[in-house]
Amino acid sequence: MSYGDLQSGGLAASELDVFSFSGTSGDEVLVRLAETSSLLEPKFRVFAPDNSEVCTLTAGAFAELQCSLTQTGTHHVFVEDGGGLDSGNYNLHLQRINGPANATPIAVGGSDSGNIGAAAAMNAYSFTGVLNDSITFRVTGTSGTLDPKFRVYTPSNSLLCQDADTAVAEFTCSIGANGTHHIFVEDNGATDTGNYTLELIDVTPTPLTFFVNDQVGFNAAVAGLVFQGREDWESSTLAASSVIAIDDSIAPGVSSSPAPPTFVTGTNASIGLTVQSNTNGNPGNTSPRGAGSLAAASPGYLGTPTHQVSTGFQFDSFDLIFGGNRAVGFVPLFIDSVNAIPTTGSITVQVFDTTNTLIGTQIITGVDYQGASSFLGVVVPSGTSIGRINLFDSDAVDHFQGADDIDVYN
Repeated sequence: MSYGDLQSGGLAASELDVFSFSGTSGDEVLVRLAETSSLLEPKFRVFAPDNSEVCTLTAGAFAELQCSLTQTGTHHVFVEDGGGLDSGNYNLHLQRINGPANATPIAVGGSDSGNIGAAAAMNAYSFTGVLNDSITFRVTGTSGTLDPKFRVYTPSNSLLCQDADTAVAEFTCSIGANGTHHIFVEDNGATDTGNYTLELIDVTPTPLTFFVNDQVGFNAAVAGLVFQGREDWESSTLAASSVIAIDDSIAPGVSSSPAPPTFVTGTNASIGLTVQSNTNGNPGNTSPRGAGSLAAASPGYLGTPTHQVSTGFQFDSFDLIFGGNRAVGFVPLFIDSVNAIPTTGSITVQVFDTTNTLIGTQIITGVDYQGASSFLGVVVPSGTSIGRINLFDSDAVDHFQGADDIDVYN
């Protein structure tokens, strides 16, 4: 017999049947033996070309074992009753896990209908998996007495996930490697038969979307969301053409320090934004500096067109901390530099979710040093929330980076 074949037979008391198959060293063979009548206690033994025993198993009604071949050539399977005294009929099925025979290709997002027509039978499928994708595998019994079960194997032939149920077997698996994966569909007890449908549903979260200098595209993307409000720093009490150091942090509804406060009511309470410095230049975590670590500038300071806020130390990065929002649009900017003022610079923006897990990075080039000509919009998919956005100097030329006109959506 060959991989993928199913053979039926019958045994009298003290009788055994022998089957041969061609195996290759390294093959992982799934041997499945099910009784189909009488009191047979199915037992099998697999022998290598040199007649050494590879594996053996005895079970009550259904025996299955994964056997690892270490030799190449003709192997034999002995089928018998476990006690040697009973008689009955059986089905024997052989399949290879590493490259199963007769595997039907199926695409992620696709479906297929099939049939388990005999005890011990199972059907094989192949699909291409992509690292970190999430796929829901669903097998639904549509006729007969089938209790659907599936198993998913990785390109390295290890079991990734499985599920079984009386009507619908369903499980969501995270793909851990790129390459060809295999699915086996069967009856849970390996004795019942019936029709089924197999579905592969891609439930991978849609990656966040950046809109670099694309206000129009961002506006279209947030059209279905609710605008929460804007922080434009225009509540500042700072006199024209001035700059002042402010302590960490500027929080919603809280007067900034030192006194007299530059922002009497802190940030816009409707958007729940907190702004602070971060002593990590390329941060995975927040590390505010504290006193005098932020800078507020007013129109006319070094050509600044509006009230703006930035870091106050050249080696710090700038944190925008949110309560969990679907979209944020803002103007990335530089206020000052300890070096000669360049024409433009670059800002690296990192977006973190509410668990402080990095979910996206974008470098914005050509940020106008003295103006506010750049724009960045960030939109995350449903089920994901923005917890923090960090800005740091991509050019390492001691810029003081900040943000203005911060619009927040849910």
